[in-house]
Amino acid sequence: MKQRYFLLAGALALAAAAAPAAAQAQTPGVGIGTTAPDASAALDIVSSDKGALLPRLTEDARLAMGTGAVPAPAVGLLVYQTDGASPGFYYAASPTAWTRLTDGASADGRYIQNQTAADQPASFRLSGDAAVGGRVGIGTTAPGTRLSISPTLTEPKITLYDGGGSEFYGFGVSSRQLNYHIDQRISSHVFSVEGRNGDGIELLRIQGNGRVGIGTPTPGAVLDVQGGADSNGTTNPGGLALSWRGGGYRHFLRSRHNSVLTAGGNALDFFLNNGSDAEDSRLPSGIAGAGTGNVHVLTLENNNGQPVAGIGTMRPLTRLSITPSFFEPKITLYDGGSATNYYGLGVSSEQLNYHVSNSTSSHVFSVGGKNGDGTELLRIQGNGRVGVGTAAPAGQLANTSDNTVSSDGYGGNAGSLNWATSQYGYAAQLYNGDTGGASNGLLVKINGTNPDATLLDLSKGPQTSPGTRLLLVRASGAVTVGSLAGTGTRLVTADANGTLTTAALPTSESTTASNGLTRTGTDVRLGGPLAQDTNLGTNGYSLTLTGGGRLGLNTSAPTSLLANTDTNIIGSDGQGVSFRSLGWSSPDGGYAAAVYNTALGASCNGLAVKVAGTDRFASVLDVSSGAAQNAVGTSLLNVRANGYVGIGTNAPGTSLDVDGALALRPANAAIAITADDQAVPVGNRSYLRLASNSTTGTSRTIVLGAGAQPGQLLYLEGANTLNNAQCELLDTGNANLPANRTITYADVLTLLWNGTQWLEVSYTNN
Repeated sequence: MKQRYFLLAGALALAAAAAPAAAQAQTPGVGIGTTAPDASAALDIVSSDKGALLPRLTEDARLAMGTGAVPAPAVGLLVYQTDGASPGFYYAASPTAWTRLTDGASADGRYIQNQTAADQPASFRLSGDAAVGGRVGIGTTAPGTRLSISPTLTEPKITLYDGGGSEFYGFGVSSRQLNYHIDQRISSHVFSVEGRNGDGIELLRIQGNGRVGIGTPTPGAVLDVQGGADSNGTTNPGGLALSWRGGGYRHFLRSRHNSVLTAGGNALDFFLNNGSDAEDSRLPSGIAGAGTGNVHVLTLENNNGQPVAGIGTMRPLTRLSITPSFFEPKITLYDGGSATNYYGLGVSSEQLNYHVSNSTSSHVFSVGGKNGDGTELLRIQGNGRVGVGTAAPAGQLANTSDNTVSSDGYGGNAGSLNWATSQYGYAAQLYNGDTGGASNGLLVKINGTNPDATLLDLSKGPQTSPGTRLLLVRASGAVTVGSLAGTGTRLVTADANGTLTTAALPTSESTTASNGLTRTGTDVRLGGPLAQDTNLGTNGYSLTLTGGGRLGLNTSAPTSLLANTDTNIIGSDGQGVSFRSLGWSSPDGGYAAAVYNTALGASCNGLAVKVAGTDRFASVLDVSSGAAQNAVGTSLLNVRANGYVGIGTNAPGTSLDVDGALALRPANAAIAITADDQAVPVGNRSYLRLASNSTTGTSRTIVLGAGAQPGQLLYLEGANTLNNAQCELLDTGNANLPANRTITYADVLTLLWNGTQWLEVSYTNN
């Protein structure tokens, strides 16, 4: 049997005094048309042909209750609305809310209300006891969830708007996929936060043309993420992160943007996570570092309209810039599993390093090809040999793999220069286009004096076998010319073309000249005092012997006892040479005079200059410069007889008087400090640069060697620019310091050697 539950209308009647005569006051209620009102009713109206007529109001009058002077309705107040879109009974659920009473008899299952399942059509049914808040099935009588739509899989499910056509906004299901639909390609799927229907903050948009925008309603690509930072990395919304499947350990991709396209700052920055905290990885704000838990790996940037890439730096200045750190390996092309030896490039102090892994490997420069299969131009072997156009150089520098053999059967070795050619013209050429001083040509020098050692060998013949000797110069000074024939002592003559020939010596006849010189064969001797000035000359060169005892070379009027000039040479102090002096002048390139001692033993000295006096105005040595030989020049170095030395002045007032800057030169390279208590020799040096490899914040301790002479000054400077790279000199041993001294980059410690200890003069911590 159907059971319906209706809301029944009830009304309060007028007071008993105003009721019809049939009304009888009863206890506890009032009866109208009955003398026995129901005990549960305050008002019991009984009639077989009449009803109760409640107050009738228009919709405006009902809604006006509780406004202005009209009293608010009491909870439960019942009225009948006579007009409007929904006339009928209304009761006040609260002083401000009205509820319409539903006509349950005409509902017939078309409204959601308290009904049994049997009252509802199969097309729309509430399960269970049919209470709202249970399970709702659309197209199914057995919904398994709060809302179940049809047991059919592949069909549209929910239409939010269809526009009257076959394409709509809504949801559907097809084989193995859940479908989200918009009606056409110009429409979009939009995901927002806040708001109600598209008026919130947009998070994600999927356009009908397939483009996806994150942070932008107008994506310009298949995926367009609007969230880049400023050109300097500030105002950073976070970039794009790729996290570990277990959370955290984020790798980041950040974009930076600059409205000036030709300026820097239009870039992509790549960061890899290097932190131990799975969640605490953050991008940096700016370009000073990699942020929390990250390592900056790569930056791609538009710099002044040019594409550039930076590895380890966010400000690349060239097409490829690798890390702002100076001393480190830069590019590894192949490491072969080794952590120390590899093929690649690196940078250390003031040098660019090219590396191969071992002494059997080579650096090869080619033209054409792709990877060693082109034409080889230059090879630098791991053993130090350099080949030009050959893969197997026969010497330290060679363009041939064959040894070149001299006329005496000897060839080159690993340290030789070996050059061969099979073309027209000279095999080698040297040219010095300078016309100034020391504009020389070729220098050949050996250290040994063994008579079998060859200084120069010119020959002709095959490359790999002894040939015909043309010219041979031995270390003893002996010269052999292959074209000169004959035995014994012979006379060498030259014709007009300079061709040398030999002839037998002339007979030993003697001829005495009027000046007293006697020639016997090729021997010319002085038979007694010269009767007159005598000139001996050949090929433009002359030797003059004057009656006054002077000897002139290429001058007939020597300025002194031995001279090659007729013009006096004036020092910076205005003094020149005297009669017994040596006067020497040269207009040619190279040195005006040279002294060389070939001996290698003790006391094998060079030049000695000595004066007998000690007067402070007497000069032992005066070095000056000037355009005129016989005029006072500019003083460069002056040594006085009293021991005073002037540099830039010819009037020194102290033991060392310098007119200009005084500089102490360091060793050729900084001393690498790689271990604690490392010995650092000093000797006669006064300036040492120290480069520690410690970057852990602790110092490498050093032990200084002894000085060369009491009073010697020593400057120690930190040379390594790496952060925390420092060394330390302890106040112990031969170092007498106020405290231990740490030396980092640009720090300077000045010390004085007193013969047994180094004493601190000053310490500057920069």
